[in-house]
Amino acid sequence: MDIEDGFESVRDVFGSTDLLAHILHFLDEPVDKDAACRVNKSWLHAFQSVPQRLAFRRVEDAQQPRWRDSIVVSLAIMLGRDSLTEEALKLASQQFPQSLQRLTLWSALPSGASCQLGLIAQCRNLVTLSLHQVIVAEPVDLGPVFQACKQLEKVCITYEAFPTNPWFQRDGRGFRDDQSGLVWQVLTDNDIEDLVVNCPRLRHLELQDCRAVGDSGVSALQKATNLRTLSLVGAFQFSFPGLASVGECLSLEEVTLDLRPPKPEPGTNMGRARLVNTRFDVTQTLNKLVGCPRLKRLRLGRFVRSRGLPSIWFSLEVLEAHLELLSSNVGSLRALAGHCRTLRVFKIQSDSQGAPSDSEGAEVLKRIGWACPPNLEKVSVQCNKVDPSAVEALSNCPNLASLEIASTAITSKGIAYLAARTRRITELSLASSQPVRGVSDEGVQAIAQAAPSLRRLNLTRCTSLSDIGFASLATCSKLETLNLSYTAIGDVGLVALIKSLPGLTEIILESCHNITNLTPLAWLGSLEILGLQRCENAVTDDLIEELVLECRKLRTLYLDGCKRLTEGVYVSLAESRSISVLTLRDCEAVETALMVLATNSIGWLTKVTVSPTVPSCQGAQLLRERGVLDVRS
Repeated sequence: MDIEDGFESVRDVFGSTDLLAHILHFLDEPVDKDAACRVNKSWLHAFQSVPQRLAFRRVEDAQQPRWRDSIVVSLAIMLGRDSLTEEALKLASQQFPQSLQRLTLWSALPSGASCQLGLIAQCRNLVTLSLHQVIVAEPVDLGPVFQACKQLEKVCITYEAFPTNPWFQRDGRGFRDDQSGLVWQVLTDNDIEDLVVNCPRLRHLELQDCRAVGDSGVSALQKATNLRTLSLVGAFQFSFPGLASVGECLSLEEVTLDLRPPKPEPGTNMGRARLVNTRFDVTQTLNKLVGCPRLKRLRLGRFVRSRGLPSIWFSLEVLEAHLELLSSNVGSLRALAGHCRTLRVFKIQSDSQGAPSDSEGAEVLKRIGWACPPNLEKVSVQCNKVDPSAVEALSNCPNLASLEIASTAITSKGIAYLAARTRRITELSLASSQPVRGVSDEGVQAIAQAAPSLRRLNLTRCTSLSDIGFASLATCSKLETLNLSYTAIGDVGLVALIKSLPGLTEIILESCHNITNLTPLAWLGSLEILGLQRCENAVTDDLIEELVLECRKLRTLYLDGCKRLTEGVYVSLAESRSISVLTLRDCEAVETALMVLATNSIGWLTKVTVSPTVPSCQGAQLLRERGVLDVRS
């Protein structure tokens, strides 16, 4: 069957060959590519047998009309099947030259593949164009594409894992592999100039590892009078003064500067020290961005540094920066927090490589608190250790409502003091990737008494808590979301919580091995999301059937690692009229479960997640064809 036959046979499924509301998805093997598509997940699938698997999908959700008039072409080209690639792109551009609005091209690194990107120029009404890791036999000038597609509003061009091996040589507009002759398509300064000049509606531009983009390219962006969102991630060729010209684009509302040095060659240690020590000075850029009256969100990556932080911003609401950048500018940080009256969200990131000392992280929090930012609503920080005095300093923020601290050394004392002073905390997260032993039962009791309006609470890996501490949360009558993963909660604490908090809509109990009886969960009539991952001793067929029967609003159920479930319970899950998302990673007899779900589902299931190790089986194939199967590690 050729591609035209595939288009004709779609009539039987969708009633017409109008594929404006479909996705073409090419696969050479039965692996999940939904994550790569990055589109709405409520699609129906109908597969046709073509040389490489061809999938047609239709938007079913009438509440999202923006997807009705769109087509996304996702290409995963392997084994050198370049004729199919060119034919598919040619057919799409010929069938829908006027109505095609959204186009996404993905390409892996095949042998002998070719993609005629110039065909995109025929689709003159494109609104969104995304090119991800596209490689071609010969470099293609994207200028004619931008000159023809004058309606473009969003352009994304990314090159993750850009080739750095010595056999890749720069050749004109691309990097050529001497072994295969393939070229990684590279966006150039001239292409950006054509984009800005010919596409006056451009609102969103996302570039990643476009290493041929230099000063003239970023300077051209100041002419994009409608550009709202700009994201520069990875390695580029422009200089620091050239980057500063971005600040001349006065229409910007969101800017991401996550500049990084080129990655060292895989499998070697060469360049690792340079990777850690490299920093990109954006001082001039920040001083220019201050003049952008609409800028609301600013994100600065790990390798970005600045000699001071501007304190006067017109409308900045969200600032996300790395801890090292902030700790080296604590003086100007306090001025920024105090003078920026619009600042609502402060996110502080950190990592294990090249991270500053714990005292520097605490100093950053203190400076923010001492500045008393009047409208600050949310603080999120990742730091190895945060002493109580740093947390207490945040109590000077009168409108603080959300606090996320990922620290192994956080203590109950500072959190309780903060909650008592602000009285407005509605979201609190003390979750960490390592055990948090400083949060005690007494501390949780103090938090519960001081924060009666708490709605979301995450105590993941707070290992020092007992049932006494968990039971004290009963005073937080407004709690809706509760995450107690990897804690020592037992049957007594769980029953006390459920009796006192009937309004819970989400509860996650991953790896809570002290719980032996989960049946009280059926008392939660408002429950919508339930996580029982790796609670293998307490999760049984009877429990799941009771939950399906009693929790009529339950729509998401995580059962990863629950190995005591049998075939019969999957029939109940398939026939449930509420459960739409189900995860079964690391479960026993998954092949049988998938077959039961595929043959008994009445159409409510929209996503079933399994491990990549699950072998191909008929049940998996049926669910994949319906767009339900999701493979994830």
